[in-house]
Amino acid sequence: MVYIFLIFLALLFSNFSSKSKYQSLFFWIAIIIMTLMCGLRSEDVGRDTQTYIEVYNDVVDGTRFGILWNSIIWLCHAITDDYTIYLFAMAVITFVPLGYILNKTSYLPAVSLLAFMVSTNRL
Repeated sequence: MVYIFLIFLALLFSNFSSKSKYQSLFFWIAIIIMTLMCGLRSEDVGRDTQTYIEVYNDVVDGTRFGILWNSIIWLCHAITDDYTIYLFAMAVITFVPLGYILNKTSYLPAVSLLAFMVSTNRL
């Protein structure tokens, strides 16, 4: 239901002139909603969530992934053993830079966000 709402708003706000304050407001609200949905999801949502949880819970020697990825996992483990903080951190690392880049480079950021959602099966 939330995705249908986001699609409707993306189409509605794409009709406003480029870089209007309403378009920018919607755009960042949509980025926040997507970040919350991906970051606070249940372990039963998505095909890859269980893999992320296993990686988070089984971090032992730190040689399976790169230094940055392992650092993020270790930092999240230092805060809590709950995997939700890790999923949320990964969502922030994904969507905040995406939002910044789309907002700065796209003529219609809402439509670009919609294209991203469609291309990554976020619908």
